[in-house]
Amino acid sequence: MLDLNNYLNKTLEIKVGEEIVHVKDLSYAMWQELGGKATTLDEQLDFVARAMSNNTEGRDFTATELAKLPKPAVEAILGALIKSGSAAVSDPN
Repeated sequence: MLDLNNYLNKTLEIKVGEEIVHVKDLSYAMWQELGGKATTLDEQLDFVARAMSNNTEGRDFTATELAKLPKPAVEAILGALIKSGSAAVSDPN
């Protein structure tokens, strides 16, 4: 049986300072946006802020807040979200 709850409840744990947030996997709509629209650095930063705001803690992140992080940190967040979503494609459950 394919249990979609496994996908709906999957999160990526991200630590920012002393705070830990559990970011939900990217939705299909967000994947489409990432593939076609989030091409400039500002668009990618906005995208990461929205993705980070989709967390189980209800914490909202802003692009302004994330812009204060080092660029490799923001790239690491985006890369981890992509990797997490890509893993679901190869997982038969």
